[in-house]
Amino acid sequence: MINNVFFLDNEQEIKDIDINELYDKKKKSDLKYLENYNKILSKLYRQIKKYSKISTYCMFKIPLYVIGISKYKQSHCIAYLLDKLTINKFRVKYIYPNLLFISWEHFIPEYVREEIKKKIGIEIDEFGKEIIKENDENDEIENQKEEKPKKYEQLKKYVPKGKFDF
Repeated sequence: MINNVFFLDNEQEIKDIDINELYDKKKKSDLKYLENYNKILSKLYRQIKKYSKISTYCMFKIPLYVIGISKYKQSHCIAYLLDKLTINKFRVKYIYPNLLFISWEHFIPEYVREEIKKKIGIEIDEFGKEIIKENDENDEIENQKEEKPKKYEQLKKYVPKGKFDF
């Protein structure tokens, strides 16, 4: 028995080891989790589309188990969903333990922004902030009015006329 612990008589010698091989199983596992999270995200997007016809917000309960999806880490899934929704400009609030409040009321659609631009002449972004364009040097030169030099007279030459208007 001691021989087996200290000596590699019967086993093949390992000359090199590829570090990437050590992560292959983890990579496969992570990709499977990601696939499951995307299935839940797809389900969430379907619910958002359904509620968008009647409201500007919805609630989504992240299931602990889903039929047809292998077991996943719910906390990681919640973090993934929060990240994806905020990237897509939704406002999201997490309510412990597994509920998301999702709102898109703050978002101004493109057709409304175009109408505002036509009527008021102000260009705004999707959140209602005015877009200020940076002018080129040529635009500034064209927009500047030619200022006439002001003529100043010395105080010594001033002669009062004696008329006061109150």
